[in-house]
Amino acid sequence: MADLRVRSCAASFINNCVRVLKMLLRQTVERDVIPDYPIKKKVPKEKETPLRLELKADERARFFATFEDEGAFRRHIDSGRALGPVKASPRFGGKERRFGGGMRGDSKATGAYFQRHRELRDFFIVAVETGLRAWTDLRNLQWSSVDFAGGFIRVLMQKTRLEAEIPISWACREALRRCREHGVASVYVFVDAKGRRFSQSRIRRAFLPAKELAGIRRRFRPHDLCHTFGCRLADRNISLQKIAKALGHTTTRMAERYARPSEESMREITGALDADPLLPNFGTTPAPMTTHS
Repeated sequence: MADLRVRSCAASFINNCVRVLKMLLRQTVERDVIPDYPIKKKVPKEKETPLRLELKADERARFFATFEDEGAFRRHIDSGRALGPVKASPRFGGKERRFGGGMRGDSKATGAYFQRHRELRDFFIVAVETGLRAWTDLRNLQWSSVDFAGGFIRVLMQKTRLEAEIPISWACREALRRCREHGVASVYVFVDAKGRRFSQSRIRRAFLPAKELAGIRRRFRPHDLCHTFGCRLADRNISLQKIAKALGHTTTRMAERYARPSEESMREITGALDADPLLPNFGTTPAPMTTHS
């Protein structure tokens, strides 16, 4: 039964558990808790199926369009309403009235909610333009790390403890400029009207409606904006060494997980093969497929 439960887990989960267990065993040896490392053979890894987590170009456009479309946002709020029960209450003279029901799409509260939603647009723009991790490095980004004159963001990555050096794109510069114009005094880049850093819950409350309004039904998380950044660079033939430097990774092998060429860029292989046909008498138009009964 236990083996069946393990086999039902994802390969990445099993590999992570093995990795943590081996790390703990090494620590117990170093701390003289046990005399020797007990694993003598190589532990085989489960084969992981790579997930395509990055946003495609059309998905990116739809995602960021949600921060400008107030009408769609209001309709989204209306579609999620669950009307409460109708009850008679002595507080209201015994008259029947409906209680609950949530926020209406045409209300002022929804308008204010949309403005709060829209405030996170620049946060996600910088995420997809820099590859910084949303929960840690981007939330903690300080103005001292932003070099507008030199055109770089230099930040010590919390996960790898290495410095990432990221050129500031035009879209990133404009998003940072808008953040600067908010006029809120803070050492941090992404703050609310009171100078407090955006909380993870607020980022999630903006991310999930944007994902749903963009029609993205597959698995997609804020961290996957890092994958989108790396894949965009790979599509433009940026070397893995440069991508690893921008992401603050220790090796190019780590960067490979974040930088896969897209299907569109891989179609260049077909163009290269068609430009140099296998035999001179091969035409450029494929012959129709025939079926045999």
